[in-house]
Amino acid sequence: MNHSISSRHLLLLKNAPLNVMKLVAEKNYTLFFFGNGSQELMAYSLKKYQDYFEYPFVRVSRSCMVNLKYVKKIDISEKKVLLKDGSELRISRRKMPEVLKCVSGNISNP
Repeated sequence: MNHSISSRHLLLLKNAPLNVMKLVAEKNYTLFFFGNGSQELMAYSLKKYQDYFEYPFVRVSRSCMVNLKYVKKIDISEKKVLLKDGSELRISRRKMPEVLKCVSGNISNP
């Protein structure tokens, strides 16, 4: 993120590991889903956020990143992530090794 970022956006990025449950691509924007149920659309691509965020965030598909702190269960056989809010996300075939590497030892897998 090369150009000037608003102080509000910087605060969001700083607090993301605590507050952000998942990030979903919306064309060249990213929709942030928060643990409290609120959402906010940001004017950067998901790729920019992937480059910015590290653990506990992991990219599970082309269009989605999740915060592992909000993961309730990972179903390897079904290739799904179940989040604490009840939503299910598919894990893409190509992202599965990265997801497994990030969660090994952190979440019990069925």
